[in-house]
Amino acid sequence: MFYTINVALKGQHYFGTSEHSLRALGDAQSLVHHFVKLFPESEGYSVTLYEGRHSSKVVEFCCEGAEILNDNGYSICSLCAANLTTQRKGDK
Repeated sequence: MFYTINVALKGQHYFGTSEHSLRALGDAQSLVHHFVKLFPESEGYSVTLYEGRHSSKVVEFCCEGAEILNDNGYSICSLCAANLTTQRKGDK
């Protein structure tokens, strides 16, 4: 689980934290309270705390571009492979 904070100014995105920045609810809540003081509603700011629950995986890459593992277990380089690699991961 992760938390992100978005700060808007007069309804327009001003800045936001990264999904990797806040992993604990207590840390996120402390930072929100700090941001509310720095960016007051009376000056047109709004501060929103979001909770995210998606998972991620490591994406391996080759020298030329990002590599993904397809459903059949084969490497496919999205940038440099004119012909799809047919070597299974672990057989290299």
